[in-house]
Amino acid sequence: MSWEVKKILVPTDGSPKAELAVAPALEIARLKGAEIVVLSVLAAPFESSCFTGTGAAEGAQVIEELKVELAQQSADRIVKRASEAGLSARAVIRSGSPADEILKVAEQEDVDLIVMGTKGATGTRRLLGSVTMSVISHAPCPVLAVREKEYTLPLYERARRM
Repeated sequence: MSWEVKKILVPTDGSPKAELAVAPALEIARLKGAEIVVLSVLAAPFESSCFTGTGAAEGAQVIEELKVELAQQSADRIVKRASEAGLSARAVIRSGSPADEILKVAEQEDVDLIVMGTKGATGTRRLLGSVTMSVISHAPCPVLAVREKEYTLPLYERARRM
């Protein structure tokens, strides 16, 4: 019996920790002929109450526009890497709770695998990160949580040796 992987979700926030998941996701996509869906989730809207006086609303609007631009750029970088590797990839931008949006997109897109980076600090929650823990606990498909470590063997070779 072969595990069918047709679509892989790669959530990103643009951080180096999130980028850890890109290479393994691309490698699995290449091996399985899968499509990559890159998800970038915008944090909750900036509170305009942080600004006071004239231009407060405009200041909050500028910050929101920058957040959207950065989220799109982050997702586009991964889509470009996938495209350069000859893989099918596209970006999805959402707004809300990262864990909730990852789970929603995983269901809506009917993904077969979620590949995401971890925080890598100490303690269980910090080791995986609260978003990663939540996704692992509630995902409708397998989740590959990639720790902060460089691997020298290709994923396929590591899997064969296990």
